[in-house]
Amino acid sequence: MLGGDAGAPAVDNAAMRWLPGLALAAGCYAPQPAAGGKCGPGDACPQGLACSLATHTCELDGTSPDAPPPPLDGRFDGPPGTFCYGTGLVNVCLPDMPTGVLSVPASMTLDTDAASTCTVVDAGACVIAYSTITIPPQVTLSAIGSRPLVLIGTTAIAVSGTLDLASKRASNTRGAGSNPAACLAVASNPSGGGAGGSFAGRGGDGGDGSTDGGSTALPPVIPTALRGGCDGRAAGSPGGRGGGAVFLISAGTITVTGRITASGAGGTGGVTIDRGGGGGGAGGMIGLDAPTITTNVQSAILANGGGGGKGGANGGSGESGDDALLSLSAAAGGHDGNTNGGNGGDGSFGSVASGEMGGRFAGAAGGGGGGGGAGVIRVFPPRLLPGAISPAPQ
Repeated sequence: MLGGDAGAPAVDNAAMRWLPGLALAAGCYAPQPAAGGKCGPGDACPQGLACSLATHTCELDGTSPDAPPPPLDGRFDGPPGTFCYGTGLVNVCLPDMPTGVLSVPASMTLDTDAASTCTVVDAGACVIAYSTITIPPQVTLSAIGSRPLVLIGTTAIAVSGTLDLASKRASNTRGAGSNPAACLAVASNPSGGGAGGSFAGRGGDGGDGSTDGGSTALPPVIPTALRGGCDGRAAGSPGGRGGGAVFLISAGTITVTGRITASGAGGTGGVTIDRGGGGGGAGGMIGLDAPTITTNVQSAILANGGGGGKGGANGGSGESGDDALLSLSAAAGGHDGNTNGGNGGDGSFGSVASGEMGGRFAGAAGGGGGGGGAGVIRVFPPRLLPGAISPAPQ
């Protein structure tokens, strides 16, 4: 974790400025509220005050001689004396302007649940803020934990190495902020395949087993907050974990010439006779918000779904689905290991937003797990970016 593990970058705690909450507290509306009070019906405010679109509170409208100047590096108008960043899905206000440089010197993993890494905010995200944040070539910064990650570089953020919030079955890794409370449990049966996890794309349904039907995937959703993808459903074997969630915000530039990953993990193959394969995890969320965003043909920004596991049968266990780690192809569902188990469905990739349905059994065997659905990539303001970007930005 930052500032704690051996080899971690030095952290100037005095220079770091943390956000007490992603959501700005609004006062109660009254006939004559002071600045900071909630806007009235129709965004009405008393004379001399105007309703802020960012906070939905009544603030000095700028025409009064007492109106303070806006923050020099603010991205939107917040309460007086704060420094606010973000023009899209995630908006952050800080009591002081972030300073200092964070350049990650070596590959490392930070835990968003660790107090020494970040401040817990009321929207549940871990915010790390500096003037400049750099992940150099050949360096991987991984993030785990239950909280999504927000990186603010007021001047610049540069990712030449890898920013990794992908979940991985092989290493039993869960990306930061994956499988939030919004991911409801889906009933499954031991013999039927588990459904793939859903997010912006729907997971594939699990295939029927010899004694049970496969589970049905949740419908896709349009996210209104920073969150990760849903896990694939367990059957006779565990489902893959959903991808994590990260948002990069700068008042200057964001440059990605390396990789940002928040993809889902593959589901586990059926381990015994007549046990269904687990569903693949859905892709998570990646956000980029800056006046200038630069990528190139070598850039990879990925939030794809993992492959579903193959069902088990007399011939042995089924093959597990692949983690969604590749730039140019879908994560494959499990196909090997026995003859009769249903094959796992492939995960989402590119323009294919939904995971593939798991295969049906043949003989006394388990159904295949469904592939994971697509995650979410958001770019503010919207623009076309070169490189391997999957799924397409919304």
